[in-house]
Amino acid sequence: MRSVTCPDCGEQVEIPVVSIGDESVIVYCRNCLWKDLDSLYGRRGLVVFSGDAVEMACWTCVGPGNGLQAAIDALGSGGGNLMLQPGTYTGDITFTGSGNITLYGSGRDATILTGSVLIQTNQVRLDNLWVKATGKSYGVKIFKSGAGPNRNELKMVRVGGTTTSADGPTGPGLWLDGGILNNFEHCLFAFNGGDGVYINTTQNVWTTNVNTFTDCTVNGNSGYGVKTETGTAGVGGEPNPAVAGMQQNCFFGGNMEDNASGAAYINGSYYTRFENVDFESAINLGSSGWLIDGSSSTYILVMNCAFNSTGDTGRIFNFQSCSYCRFDNNRIDGQFTRMDVGIFDENCTHCTANGNALTTRTTASGSDVVSARWIRNSGQNRGWSA
Repeated sequence: MRSVTCPDCGEQVEIPVVSIGDESVIVYCRNCLWKDLDSLYGRRGLVVFSGDAVEMACWTCVGPGNGLQAAIDALGSGGGNLMLQPGTYTGDITFTGSGNITLYGSGRDATILTGSVLIQTNQVRLDNLWVKATGKSYGVKIFKSGAGPNRNELKMVRVGGTTTSADGPTGPGLWLDGGILNNFEHCLFAFNGGDGVYINTTQNVWTTNVNTFTDCTVNGNSGYGVKTETGTAGVGGEPNPAVAGMQQNCFFGGNMEDNASGAAYINGSYYTRFENVDFESAINLGSSGWLIDGSSSTYILVMNCAFNSTGDTGRIFNFQSCSYCRFDNNRIDGQFTRMDVGIFDENCTHCTANGNALTTRTTASGSDVVSARWIRNSGQNRGWSA
């Protein structure tokens, strides 16, 4: 069978026999397009007309080394797709300009970026690669001054180091600073020197809103798994009330395990949602610690989640001075040092907890404590009201 050389990667691509009556057959370079071709919409390949081959037109294939930033810049204002081979890519990467760029790696543990990634534009997608960001201040940051970048996507991306060897970034794995409508699917944010996911704003006019995490793992980070806090922008460095609250950042499915400071810290946020998430911890947070620490927030919803602790963890959640927060249909298991596994304080209004499976507490030795668990609600105006 005849073959033609792919001009991007040098692979020999076999040309099939075109049957009588066939107008053309399209052949793809499987070294560049290695799997799941149907998901790579807009793909191009070798077109064979009646047995005669025209020029191969694969997406640009970028080899390992320090040439990735140059390849991104060469795409120009029209954007495009870059195929990354297995191997190590060095240097920090920045996306600016018009965006519309996709990096396709060869696997989450196969294509490794040792530098950090800064996204300052729209519609950038990272797919099937590892941002290790060794020694950097963050792994991936989405930021743009004055108008937040939106509709960026990470899919099957790993951000952080290798287990506990401290070879990831010194700060957060993912830093969302002013980004909206970004999507993260089947990602791993693990073994970062700071929080796994850090959501805030350093800008005067832009919040960090409506970002969605689906089936992601946030594990083994030195700070919180997820930390969402009020902005730090404004005159003289004081928080600007117009951007004080991060809104509608949602986590669906996935798991949050063994993060040193706890699973989540939520301060001054609105409409934060955790649904169908598996929370586990073997970290000793202390008898006064909690997995979810929220204060001065509104509409935090924790629903259909599972909680298990084998470490010395006090409460599951602590919502102080919150409004309209709900903790519904969750299952609590394992060792927790406090029988009141959740607390709404006297400054809470319209906060409820319904339909939760409050199993007996298990001690470190495995014996059960007969006393039932409960959720303390000493807040004002309990429940919903018109």
